[in-house]
Amino acid sequence: IGYLAQEASVFRKLSVENNIAACSGQNITLNATGAYSYQWSNGLENGSIITVEEGLLELSVTGQDENGCTDSEEVFITGWSIPELSFTINEPICIGDPSGSIEVDIANGNPPYAVQWNSGDTTTALINMSAGSYNLNVTDDNGCGLNSLAIIGVPLEPCYEAPEPIIYVPNSFTPGDDEYNQTWFIVAEGISEQ
Repeated sequence: IGYLAQEASVFRKLSVENNIAACSGQNITLNATGAYSYQWSNGLENGSIITVEEGLLELSVTGQDENGCTDSEEVFITGWSIPELSFTINEPICIGDPSGSIEVDIANGNPPYAVQWNSGDTTTALINMSAGSYNLNVTDDNGCGLNSLAIIGVPLEPCYEAPEPIIYVPNSFTPGDDEYNQTWFIVAEGISEQ
C-alpha cells in the first residue's frame, strides 16, 4: 500500500504596514494586500479611512486566499498629540498706538516647536503691535501642527497729542505808583499743575 503525502497549502502573502504613526486628527487608510479577502478586527473593510486618535491603537487583519488559507498580522497605530496654544493679549494704550502685545504659551506636542506668524516673526512673544488679526502656525518635532488666530482689539480711546507748552518769562518789572508791571511772574500754557 502506498501513501501519498500531500503538503498542506500555506498562505503567507498577506502584507500590511505594521507600525503607523500619525498626528492626532489625521486620516489614514487601513490597507492590507496579497489576499483574496480581508477581515479587520475593528469591523471595517479593507481600504477604509479612519481618523487617528491620540494614543496607541492595536488592530489585527486576517487575509484569506482563494484556497481558504488564512494569515493574520498585527497593526499598531500611534497617534501623536498636537500642540495646544493659549494667548495672553494686551491691547494698545490708545487707537493707532503700536503698544499692544501677544504672548503664546505652547503645551502638548513634542518640542522643540517651530513658530511662524504671518507678520514674519518666529518668536512666542510679539511686542509693539497695533490692533489687528495675527495668524500663527506652530509645528512640533513630529511635524504635527496647527494654525490659530490671535486678535488684538481696538482700544476705546483715541490717542491725544499734548499741545506744545508755551512759557513766557518777563525780563523785568517796574513796581511803582502806576498800575503796570507791579509784579514779576512766569506765564505758562499747556503745562499740567501736577
